[in-house]
This record gives sequence, C-alpha cells and structure tokens, in this order.
Amino acid sequence: MALEGFKGFNEFLKDEGVMEPRGGDVPLGEYFIDVVRGGFKGLGQAAEGLLQLGALPIDLLFDTNALATIEKVFDKITPETTTSVGDITSVLVQFGVPGGAALKVASGMTKLKGIKKND
Repeated sequence: MALEGFKGFNEFLKDEGVMEPRGGDVPLGEYFIDVVRGGFKGLGQAAEGLLQLGALPIDLLFDTNALATIEKVFDKITPETTTSVGDITSVLVQFGVPGGAALKVASGMTKLKGIKKND
C-alpha cells in the first residue's frame, strides 16, 4: 500500500524524543513561579536585543565578536521558563515594556508640539 511507510504523528514525536507536551505534569504552583520567571526572562531578552543592536555595527566595522559574547552572557543570566504561561509572559514583557516606553515618549513629543517658541 501507499501508506505503509507513513508514521502517525504520535510515533513521529516519540522518534524525535518528545514524549509529552511542555508543562504536562507541572504542579500548579510552578505556573505562578513561571510568571515571575517569565518577566525576568522578558526583561533579559529585551536588554540583550538592545545591546546586540549596539554591538552589530561595532562587529561589522572592527571585525570583533561582541555579539557572541553578549549572547553567551545572557544565556547564563536569563532564567528558563518551564511552562507556556512563562513563555507568554516573557514575550509580553520583552515587547510590551519597550513598546509602552515608546508610547510614553511619543505622547510627550506631541505635547512639545503645542509649545510655541517665544521670539
């Protein structure tokens, strides 16, 4: 038959080493801890991204390897999350905190627009 070599999805996952979904047997308290851990992870990833933006031109101009150094440092200090709740929290913090700061700056700029110059 044409489907003799077809592996079912569960068999494929077992062959790949995935036995159960992430957070499958995690106690309830771990979800609450993971929210805090996810917040710190998000802050760390946001800081890492900003540092990498600054290091990229330095790497290109001076042929250094600052990006790899930054990545190694943040791999050591950034906490890992064990549940999807922690992952979602880290993404919200990683992009929400800088986005909120950008909105605050933008609203301040619109207020400055209304100020007239005294000549």
